Amino acid sequence: MFRRAMSTEGPMAQAILKRLERGFPDYKNFAFGLYNDSYKHKGHAGMQGNASAETHFRIEMISKKFEGLKLPQRHRMVYSLLQDEMAQTNGIHALQLSLKTPQEYGSKAK
Repeated sequence: MFRRAMSTEGPMAQAILKRLERGFPDYKNFAFGLYNDSYKHKGHAGMQGNASAETHFRIEMISKKFEGLKLPQRHRMVYSLLQDEMAQTNGIHALQLSLKTPQEYGSKAK
């Protein structure tokens, strides 16, 4: 189940999606969501002068690649995939991650 929300058709969202697809080829087998939450942050002081409409994202992903890894290790996996997008001047300003294994996701759903 793949979900997108709030204008994930833009260039930054598409770049994120391509990198995640390459890094986590099993994402299509499990729940996955890419959300552009930038609209929630328009007008914030930290966003003054940033021309991009794609700065704040939330990723919810389930992957077998997270098995045996602690949360910081999972986050580093995703950060390493998106380092170019995070380093850009008008790139990702904030990234919220929810990263689970299939087993963790299954036990929460019960």
